[in-house]
Amino acid sequence: MQPPLNSSGAPELTLSYAWTPMVKRLILINVGVWVLQILLALIGGVAPGSLSDQFIRTFGLVPESVYQHFTIWQFVSAMFLHSSTNMMHLIFNMFALWMFGSPVERVWGSREFFRYYMITGIGANMVHFMFYSSSPVAVIGASGAVLAVVLAFALTFPNAVILVGFLFPVKAKYFAIGVIVLDFLGLLMTEVGGQIDHVAHLIHLAGVGIGFGYLYFYKQQSPPPVNVFRKRKRTRSPSVERELDRTRVVDMVDRILDKINEQGIESLTEQERRILERASHLFSEEENIR
Repeated sequence: MQPPLNSSGAPELTLSYAWTPMVKRLILINVGVWVLQILLALIGGVAPGSLSDQFIRTFGLVPESVYQHFTIWQFVSAMFLHSSTNMMHLIFNMFALWMFGSPVERVWGSREFFRYYMITGIGANMVHFMFYSSSPVAVIGASGAVLAVVLAFALTFPNAVILVGFLFPVKAKYFAIGVIVLDFLGLLMTEVGGQIDHVAHLIHLAGVGIGFGYLYFYKQQSPPPVNVFRKRKRTRSPSVERELDRTRVVDMVDRILDKINEQGIESLTEQERRILERASHLFSEEENIR
């Protein structure tokens, strides 16, 4: 995948891919833990009982262990472990976290983004535990939280264009739907069809479901997700918006977004919120015209 582009040629509000503070910290922590896993694997191998295996079974999510020994820290620690034998597991999750998480963090602020990331990741692991409480298999990875971040991006920037495979342009809202459908089919194939693909599809879907619930019921400052996929009617801009110089609008929005990134969205004044809303309508109308 290639980072999303603007679907209309107009500047995308907050659509910047420079590393944001919390995304950067999360990626560095995940990479650091993965390096530790590699070192343990090099020292003692990955066979059952090895240092690497013990590390995974101590900090990965092992439902049976949580049920019998109350190792509840695994709900959190499992989010920061990845396969030491399949590097793509880490690369895909961290690339997606950077690509989709950075623009979302710029809009929400670091604290709110971190809270969403942790709630969805921990919640997804808890759902897995509820369904597989007797399983001795360790589950690791940040995918539950990362898929929730993909959902947040799609609801915040529904018309941003993602180049899947660097070839096929897909709007973010349809990309998110496609990912969810594929995970649902994967869950059916493993649970009903008996196929084994070593992917925790339930955790992915649980992360998305918890993320949607969080955005819809708790994060009141976000636009209601149910309206995101509805096409807006083409309307004329109010006269005050038509008179605004386009560059000046973008500059004002950039300054407001910098404030959000540093202090969070709660720090905005009513006037700043109105400016963001007007700018959003302005760019949406330009997109419809084109």
